[in-house]
Amino acid sequence: MEQIERIIRLHNLLSSSRHPIPRTVLQQKLECSEKTVRRNIDFLRDRLGAPLEYNQESNGWSYRKDEASLYELPGLWLNEQEIHSLLTIQQLLANLDPELLHDEIAPFADRIRTLLEQTTGLDTEQDISQYIQLLSTGKRKRQYQYFQALTSATINKNQIHISYFGRGKNQRTERTLSPIQLLHYKENWYLSAWCHGKHAMRVFSLDKIESLKVLKETAKTLQPDEIESFTSASFGIFTGEVSDQAVLEFGEEASRWVADETWHPEQKGKWLENGHYQLSLPYSNPIELAGEILKHGEGIKVVAPDSLKSLIKKRLQKAWQQYD
Repeated sequence: MEQIERIIRLHNLLSSSRHPIPRTVLQQKLECSEKTVRRNIDFLRDRLGAPLEYNQESNGWSYRKDEASLYELPGLWLNEQEIHSLLTIQQLLANLDPELLHDEIAPFADRIRTLLEQTTGLDTEQDISQYIQLLSTGKRKRQYQYFQALTSATINKNQIHISYFGRGKNQRTERTLSPIQLLHYKENWYLSAWCHGKHAMRVFSLDKIESLKVLKETAKTLQPDEIESFTSASFGIFTGEVSDQAVLEFGEEASRWVADETWHPEQKGKWLENGHYQLSLPYSNPIELAGEILKHGEGIKVVAPDSLKSLIKKRLQKAWQQYD
């Protein structure tokens, strides 16, 4: 029996009994040891304020008669799985960038901490980091300057005008956009939007938006299946119409890791007779896929298509030249 269920059952036994319940009976009803019964009684009395009293003659426990009918357990009770989920959420909130909705999130974080302390008996400010630690890497700076304005424009369906510095082409452009969706991907935030200049969907990294103005014009809207098609059609965040299918073969050691990973919802994987793992997935823009391939070094080989092979070969040759 889980601790939460045992506490609830203990409360129900005590509140429905007219006489003190002997310790041995509590052990039998709760299916636990004497030590566990004592620990649950202490928790119910000290942490939850139950009006418990001990009767030495019967070696039993009861609620004080004048308070028994008035006492109720705290309003929210959670099972073990829900507690673990709340612990994880609390740690996520604690690790959020302090620039992101700090004032709005703080009361929610405080409420979670109170619920956890009431339900588990943990001093969460002291104990939580011992059990759950979330480590982030690759998080970019200056992501939240326009976050709330973008959220508002996206929900209210307003067009926006931005000045944007694109890393790929190393140039600054002015864009009028209809914001469609905010995406959190690999520790960073992106805006998926309809570009009125390009007449197509594009993705913008929030840290490279240098200025933003919310316009009065109503934003263009897309059907849910159109949005889904754009954001999940091919590998990576900079997606679009599928241009080709990548076939990758991983060496024996790398295969033990990659076989359990999801690179794309429509990927297909299979084990080869030589102990290698072959992964096939659709892609549109080869640049991001090339970056993932190169991370695996000698543990991966591009089988197809030839265009992706050539791109990887050129990247490796340039890298080798730096050490030649």
